[in-house]
This record gives sequence, C-alpha cells and structure tokens, in this order.
Amino acid sequence: MDIKNICFFGDSIAKGVVYDSENQKYKVSPTGFASLMSEKLHTLINNYAVFGCTVQAGLKRLGRYAEDLENCDLVMLEFGGNDCDHNWQAISDNPTGEHHPNLEPSEFESLYETMVTKLKALGKNVVMLNLPPIHAEKYFAWISRDRSAKNILNWLGGNENRIYTWHEMYNKALSSVAKRQSVPLLDIRSAFLDRRDYADLICEDGIHPNEEGHKLIADTLLKACEESPFFGKVLA
Repeated sequence: MDIKNICFFGDSIAKGVVYDSENQKYKVSPTGFASLMSEKLHTLINNYAVFGCTVQAGLKRLGRYAEDLENCDLVMLEFGGNDCDHNWQAISDNPTGEHHPNLEPSEFESLYETMVTKLKALGKNVVMLNLPPIHAEKYFAWISRDRSAKNILNWLGGNENRIYTWHEMYNKALSSVAKRQSVPLLDIRSAFLDRRDYADLICEDGIHPNEEGHKLIADTLLKACEESPFFGKVLA
C-alpha cells in the first residue's frame, strides 16, 4: 500500500513513551507503535503527540501545526489517558475532599468532538484510536508511591478496580464521538484484553504499553490498514 502523509496527535502513548524500570525514568522508545508503522508502511509519520497531552491541549496543537496539516492526508487521534487522570497527591492528602479529573467525561467528549469536527472541516480524513486498558493493580501501586495508599483506596471506595471502570468511561465517550462523527475507530483495546494476561504488555506504571504492547498496537493498526475499505480508499 502506498501511504501518503499521516499525522498523529495524541499523548505519550502515541509518542511511544515507555517506563524504563532499570533506569527508573520515562523514555521515548524507538519501537513505539507509530515508529513501527512508519517502518512497515515505508513512510514518514509526522508525530505531534506529546507527554501529558489532554484533548484540550490537543486542540491547541492543531492550531500550532496548522501549516503541517495542510499537506496531511490522514490524521490519527489518540487521547484519553491524561484527561481522566486525577491529582493523586491531593487525594492522598485529603481523601474526603472533592476531587475532579483533568477533564470531566462530558467535557472530554465535547472537546474531542470539536477536534474531529475541525479536522473534517479542513477536509481531512480522520481516524480515532480507543484506549489500551489500564492495569488497575499496577496503576494503584504506582500512584501510591510515597503517598498514603490507604487514603487513596478510601477515596476509591475501597476498590482499586474503580480506576479501570473510570478509565473505561472515557473509552466509551470517545467511542460515542467516533460513532456520531462517522469516523473509523481502531480497536486496540480489544487486542490487549484478548490476551490471557495483558499485564505483561503494560509498563510498571500500569498505563503505558511496553515495547511488546507497542508491537501489538502496531500489528493491530497495520492489519486495519490492510483490511479496511476506508484505508484502501484514502491511502492507496
């Protein structure tokens, strides 16, 4: 398939960030899924994803890279992991207080739809990625480091799996956007959940796919490129 010009907007997952447990720091992996796709498709993917990006910040980045978008045939979007996150230090300090995510689910859905609408108004072909699943046990251990695990668990109602279900709400919200906007939604989430233990594909922090996870995402997206009539029409 002769791919033309792809632009990626999203957060650290789209950027290819993984947690290096040996050196105890985050790094951009050379085998992130966008890099693997670029290699397999023999094309340069313009990756404007950035660590910590929410869909609200993503909208601003569309404006920043407006000139680059003019020559872009396909825009791929991957948001949600930061939007649903909380200030865990504040929760640890005051577990009975009122705490809000970076973006409430309704605001996340509304802004994501605004982003898709703007891109379509520019005449761009848009696809969305859903969220790879969070691993609640790993993530809870991660956010509890040097904090009160007891207080955080109390705020979660005594069930660390609440982290997973909250994350799932944002995945459902972006699925609703894709359906209303009639844009393809690439299901990378199921690829993880189909595994007997997807924990092996997630970094120590419980939210970033590791190198094996990125390979799974790349394989899933490449398969969609090969099989989907949409990609055959837009990118051939």
